[in-house]
Formats: sequence, structure tokens, C-alpha cells
Amino acid sequence: MLVEIDSPQQKSQEQEIRKRREQFYKKLGCRKIDQFDYLLAIKNEQTAPLMKLLVYHTKMQNVLKPQLRGWLEDVYTLVYGCSKDDERIAKMFLNLPQTLNLI
Repeated sequence: MLVEIDSPQQKSQEQEIRKRREQFYKKLGCRKIDQFDYLLAIKNEQTAPLMKLLVYHTKMQNVLKPQLRGWLEDVYTLVYGCSKDDERIAKMFLNLPQTLNLI
């Protein structure tokens, strides 16, 4: 399961709530994808907020870059109705290592 959350590192009036939200999901067993900034697939002219992506899987310690890309293509197409060739997906994968740790 993937969980999208607003980045707790982004300066905001809601920063404390964002930190608590991340801790809530971590207590449930979710783990953040290290070194990965998630771009929300919003469909308007608005700038997307900084996001983080959490993974809930009891045995995974890391995720391979192609596997993560497949997940995000599914999220973009099935959840948000975007193309799997959306430029934001390509942007997220620039300079990423082949293996991303779950922390």
C-alpha cells in the first residue's frame, strides 16, 4: 500500500500536524522511501506541494527503481487519470539510485 503525505520538512503553518501525521503512519508500520520526493498529480495550474511517499509492506526493506516507477504509473493513471508518460513521473526519477531504502 502506498500513502501520500505532505512533506513534514516543508515550512508551513501545518508543519507540526504533518510531522504527527508521518509519525502516525510510521507507528502503523509504514516506511518512507528514502531520497524520494513525490510529485502529486494535480490537474490544475496550482504548484503541487512537496510530498513524501510511504510504503506499507511488512517485509520490504527497499524498493527497486523500476518497481517504484510501475507503482507510480499505476497511481497516476488509475487514481488521477493522467498518462503513464506524464512528465512529472520522469522528473521524479532523474538521478535516483537503482535501489531506494525504506526508512
